[in-house]
Amino acid sequence: MNRQYTTDILEKARFEDFEVDLRTAEVRRNGHKIKLQEKPFQILCLLLERAGDTVTREELKQRLWPMDSLISFEDSLNTNLNRVRQALGDSASEQKFIRTIPRQGYRFTPLVTWTNENGRVPPVRLEPTAFLIGGNGMTESPSRQAPVFPGHLWVALTLAVFVILALGGFAYQQGLRHSAPARGGSHRDTILVTPFEDLSGNPSQEYLSDGLTAEMITRLGRISPGHLSAIARSTAMQYKGAHKPIEEMARETHADYVLEGSFQRQGDRVRIISELFRARDHGIIWTKAYDRKTEDLLTVQREVADSIAESLSLEVLTPAGRSSTTTNAVIPEAYDAYLKGMLQLNVRSREDIRKSIASLELASRRDVQFAPAYATLAGAYNMSAAWGYLSPTEGYRKARSAAQNALAIDDTLGDAHLANAEVLHEYDWDWAGAEQEYIRGLELNPSSAMGHVLYANYLTDGGRYPEALAEVRRAQQLDPSSLLTHSMLCFVHLRSRE
Repeated sequence: MNRQYTTDILEKARFEDFEVDLRTAEVRRNGHKIKLQEKPFQILCLLLERAGDTVTREELKQRLWPMDSLISFEDSLNTNLNRVRQALGDSASEQKFIRTIPRQGYRFTPLVTWTNENGRVPPVRLEPTAFLIGGNGMTESPSRQAPVFPGHLWVALTLAVFVILALGGFAYQQGLRHSAPARGGSHRDTILVTPFEDLSGNPSQEYLSDGLTAEMITRLGRISPGHLSAIARSTAMQYKGAHKPIEEMARETHADYVLEGSFQRQGDRVRIISELFRARDHGIIWTKAYDRKTEDLLTVQREVADSIAESLSLEVLTPAGRSSTTTNAVIPEAYDAYLKGMLQLNVRSREDIRKSIASLELASRRDVQFAPAYATLAGAYNMSAAWGYLSPTEGYRKARSAAQNALAIDDTLGDAHLANAEVLHEYDWDWAGAEQEYIRGLELNPSSAMGHVLYANYLTDGGRYPEALAEVRRAQQLDPSSLLTHSMLCFVHLRSRE
């Protein structure tokens, strides 16, 4: 939230069942007055004004104790902050309202609604996914109804977003093609997995080659998170059937390495050929053929990922990484349904998401230990709830169940943590729990462009715009052709009033 309001404009703050009146310096809970002394009240006001942002200890000192050199600032702050927590029924251990940010300061986490003498000022919580894509706008939390903007304002905002999107997305895309992206932190090389070419000649088998491509991208994104990034599926799929030169694809995506492959299925056998190219000199690092049963597809993916890790160990990975996730045998019918579900989910229409859910539920029934099916199913339910295809209660509750099933089987699945984070954020409004899950999911798979977008959405809802922009820019590096990613960049700027 861009908090340019002052206390003479915003007079009352409401959160949970509390009301804080800035004019009378009163705090009430369900209409009952709570006693709070001057300094604790000032601390509470500052946290409310900056709700969602981190208020540093130095800011608190300059605001509340600017000239008091004779007092112990640390003791005074801790004492008065504890009084605020006691008044709210909070504690340093639970941190339901006031979260301690180690070595930095404090953050007020609940959603705050401001009002003035003219009535309600809408809070800043929007649902950007539904807003941008055309869902049903605000969704309903179990115990809170989010505000609905007037129709004419939605129209104006929608037009503004798409005008900005068209101009900003085009400008960014042009800039991306002519300049190298900024790299933050430690150096990461990037690999582009081009869509596996289906040599079977059967269009009905297309989901197998596309699914193999998507799964390979996910696995490569996890083998060495600190050193190797994988370009996202939505950008990689633009090269399907394009037959562009290696150097051109590498230049367009800023990839350091390119993996090409072909796929052919005959009966219960598959033949996969993979080639790894180095972009800087177009040289072939290795090429390998695999002849296996269809039930061994996951094993082939692991072997390819491990071969890449070993091949790049001298240049990228120190030491060479091995596939972090064990690959158990998957029942072929379950894996087949899973790949169909992923392909349907990527279309993202109401009907295709419905088909995706049916396919993924079938996959999870066929093989109850197949964790990726549950994780993807959780993502499909989250999407259905966010876009209004299912009610929030039905969609998010089913998403929670599927995500927890996935994590119970394999808690190293980044997508499962991200799906769980979405439920905590969008349905439970458990801000602290959601952030932990977003961070954990991205630690496990930092190449998840969608994960960075979802975390950026969360940070934007909390008014943490610089952090949100950093996440969006990371997503753009991983998925430079994604309309959704460019939309989120525009949305963060819109929300921060830039």
